[in-house]
Amino acid sequence: MICPACGASAKEARGRNYVQKLIAALRHPVGETAEFAAQLLGELEAQEAVPVLIETLGRSGEPYLQAAAARSLGDLQAAEAVPALREVLRSSYLVARIAAARALGRIATSEAVAALEEARQDRTESVRRAVEEQLARRGAVSGPDGRKLVRDDGGH
Repeated sequence: MICPACGASAKEARGRNYVQKLIAALRHPVGETAEFAAQLLGELEAQEAVPVLIETLGRSGEPYLQAAAARSLGDLQAAEAVPALREVLRSSYLVARIAAARALGRIATSEAVAALEEARQDRTESVRRAVEEQLARRGAVSGPDGRKLVRDDGGH
């Protein structure tokens, strides 16, 4: 059997494990297939998919795929993805920018928090709101005078 959309044959897929098949599906020409593969890779905690998910963030004409890849990178807490997520946050479509902000919040390294701090001035209110939510979750919220505010919930 051959996929009518991408031309892959079922015989070629034999011998590959499920994660390898999902990684290959990230390049599928049907967007929903690639998005679903990206989502599953995060849910399966497939750390071996991180490099390909980072590469997927660079596919700027596919914002829903970028968003799915960003979500999975956040689920995987992939610190190596921070530079690529920062780039998506700066320049991509709204749905991808919001997903990148949330992913950076989940990764929560100092570099990720710095990227969120930069995005506080985003041109879109919904991105700014997502950024502030992530910073608040990390206890990194500042007051109008720039001083860090202390959370009263014990940081939980």
